[in-house]
Amino acid sequence: MPVRVADDPTWTANQVAAVHAVDAYYEVESTIWKDPANADLLLLPSVVTDPQYTKDLDAFLWMASVDRRITGTVIPVARTVSPETVVSGRPEITVWQCQEDEPGGEVIEKGATLPAGNPRVEYMFAVQWVEEDQRWLVAHQERTKDIC
Repeated sequence: MPVRVADDPTWTANQVAAVHAVDAYYEVESTIWKDPANADLLLLPSVVTDPQYTKDLDAFLWMASVDRRITGTVIPVARTVSPETVVSGRPEITVWQCQEDEPGGEVIEKGATLPAGNPRVEYMFAVQWVEEDQRWLVAHQERTKDIC
């Protein structure tokens, strides 16, 4: 079973907080993936902000409409982080994450198991400090490599 990569002791407190925001994002997302038709979508704003919020909400509504579920979650096996910058007036830290699908996880649509994709891919997360929420939230997520 893959093991979650440890936080780097050289990261700043804000970099660690951004990485933990990505962890929280996946905790909420994996809960919703399991049953999007009956999930509490009000959990999303606790981990994600626009423009990613709208993309995720649309994706979950689509998943519910086609009766698609995903079991399991992902495990970050390697990470790098950027220095803090300011984007659109908000502090932002980019997290690149090589992640592996949890063994045994499946994509199920209308009761049928679909072919799995590559179990180990890299994603980039733009994580922003949202002043009104007083927390770091995922603002953008993008698949950057098909294998890592």
